[in-house]
Amino acid sequence: MNRWFKWLFNAESPGPARAKSEGNVRIADDKVIYSAREGFRETVIDLSKLQYVYLYMTESRQNLVLNDYHQHFIPCSVNGFANFFQHLARRLSLDEKVFYENLNKNKPQKTELWRGDNSNNGRISEQFEPTDLRKALARGFCIHSQPEQQISWDMTSEALAGSAFVYQEKNEYELTELCFRHPVQLGNLILDDWRYYLPIHLRLDVPLDSFYTNLHMDGNGDQNYFLAKKALVAVLGETNEGYERNDQNACYWHFEGLKFSLIYWYDSQHGYESGYAYLAVQNERAYPDYLIDSEYEQNGTISKLMLLDKSFTIGSDFRRSRYFLKTPQLAASMLSPEKQFMIWMDEANGKVGFANKDHAMIFPLAVVTQFQLENVYPGRSGGGTYFSAVLQDNARQSILVGDCNALDPFLNSIAELVQLPIIELPPSEA
Repeated sequence: MNRWFKWLFNAESPGPARAKSEGNVRIADDKVIYSAREGFRETVIDLSKLQYVYLYMTESRQNLVLNDYHQHFIPCSVNGFANFFQHLARRLSLDEKVFYENLNKNKPQKTELWRGDNSNNGRISEQFEPTDLRKALARGFCIHSQPEQQISWDMTSEALAGSAFVYQEKNEYELTELCFRHPVQLGNLILDDWRYYLPIHLRLDVPLDSFYTNLHMDGNGDQNYFLAKKALVAVLGETNEGYERNDQNACYWHFEGLKFSLIYWYDSQHGYESGYAYLAVQNERAYPDYLIDSEYEQNGTISKLMLLDKSFTIGSDFRRSRYFLKTPQLAASMLSPEKQFMIWMDEANGKVGFANKDHAMIFPLAVVTQFQLENVYPGRSGGGTYFSAVLQDNARQSILVGDCNALDPFLNSIAELVQLPIIELPPSEA
């Protein structure tokens, strides 16, 4: 046993370079409990949810990395590490020899010691012609229930959430998802696990947004990526964009207003191998009917207005805000190349509007408590100005985005026009 191993198991200390850290680690009730320092908040790692274990070494530190959907770094010098590691090795059948050999090398490295045995959740169907699958995929996907159910991409989120063939659950990050009770067919892929994000910041009364799965077709490894890619190419055709590098493989298809993404991660300086292929479908269809308020087109009025000689982008979209609309004709007719943005009051309808030539945010005055302006100075990114409305429920609705400080000269006039407070938040740096 060399001096490092003797020190690790408290037999001797090789000197100040290997000084013990102040923290403590132990295992209790199949959970790892780690504190970086006495009195600090404890980190609890659930071994039943463990995805992988790595040895990660830098020039100055040796860490065991545990991932239970959250990344945890435990220094090998922490108090109690020897007993913790022996218990962990027995619990997971870790290859202790690999750990000791690499620990003794004392050089920067990242070594996988263990990975969970994830069961396969996807396979390829050979029963249909690719042309038929393409047509079906343009419409939606199929649930292999009895009887089978066809799900249209145009279905609303609330309709899907209320259906009998899904259930809700919190994922590992405490976000709500819809999970399917039966396998789903997506093109020629049969997926036993297919999930729909149900984020609280998106509207539920609009068409479906984003699905995903962490795909295992043949154990752990990049074969999951290449098998899925081959299957998708057979239906969607060659990829529209992508790359295959030492740190990551990624490919994308743009198909009938849908974006298909397939990604695999390898060990890299800042990341760890995924073991699965991440497959996602994003609905990017426009749905123009959701951008038109026919009643307001007919009955909207302009009581007071401001025309700005600046260009601003409307900072939202129809999925995030019911107040996001196509610019109504009464406002569009006021705009010109010299005056590209306008703000108006509609006292007859109790509304306030903000618009460029394409899109607008139009709020009932009764739902707005104040507006907020934040300027972000250029740093690593370009910076900008961000103007938002704060609603009665304290939700913030982004209104416009522009160049840093571009809205500042107009603030007093805007406040006088809308008769609501405008709060200037402290500037920050991008």
